[in-house]
Amino acid sequence: MNRHSRALAALLVTICPLSAHAQGLETSGQVELEFLRGNDASTTLLSGDVMLRYRSGSFGGELGTDADFALDGGGEFKSIYAAALFATPFGEFAVGAPESAADMLIDVPSFAGMKGIDAGGLLPGQPVTLGTPSVVGAIAKGENRQSYGLRYSGSSGDIRYGASIHRFDGSDTTILQGAAEYTFGQTQVEGMIENASLEGGFSGLIGVAHDQGQYSVSAYLSRQTITADGTTFQLNGAYRISDSLTVGGSFARKDFGTEQYFYGVTAGWGFGNGAYLSGGIADGDDTGLLMDASVGYKF
Repeated sequence: MNRHSRALAALLVTICPLSAHAQGLETSGQVELEFLRGNDASTTLLSGDVMLRYRSGSFGGELGTDADFALDGGGEFKSIYAAALFATPFGEFAVGAPESAADMLIDVPSFAGMKGIDAGGLLPGQPVTLGTPSVVGAIAKGENRQSYGLRYSGSSGDIRYGASIHRFDGSDTTILQGAAEYTFGQTQVEGMIENASLEGGFSGLIGVAHDQGQYSVSAYLSRQTITADGTTFQLNGAYRISDSLTVGGSFARKDFGTEQYFYGVTAGWGFGNGAYLSGGIADGDDTGLLMDASVGYKF
């Protein structure tokens, strides 16, 4: 990693222990160290999806990152968020380099629990529904382009919603985005749509997630024509055998000119304080078997 990457990794470790109970302070995220092996190669990946938001009266700020670093000299993917927050009677505005509305509202599970797949390991070239639900996040991470813009977010009853506009370093592309989430009982219905520079390229996603005690299931369908032209369907399920042990599986169908299918299983052990161990296996059309072992912390 270069010195900027080391500084970003240090940021992940520094803000994780901050208490979410401090007045006006909200912290959330996940940090994970993952060892992956497949296709006669291996890598160690440090991943962090961390957000800190502070609000005092009508003003505040957000600082965070969604980053993946290959510690053995491989690639790195990162988005950095830093924005001022302004609360109004109509909702909240974020100005600067905010997290996109879709990335803030929608949380798509990792395929087979593997962060390496989110970073482009097993399923390259298709960012939507695999790690980040939005092309905004995929461009920022995959092309290493810092995004800048404006986000609006609000809520009404069981509905959360938002819209944002983003531009990128070294690019004339402007992406407009809208997203929403509706919760009823233990079920969430989520969706988002994006348009590139009002020129017809678009990305759309719709998904549903349900958590019923011992089991949970989610399904996401996406279509995009911004960075590529195709569709992806991802299905995830998990079963809690005990308070500590969870097993799960994932299935994905990808069609970007060629139809491909992918399968994966995962198991995780939680320690009750946010720390966990996990492992998984994934395979699919035209790919080698990929295995992972991870240790991480959620907060």
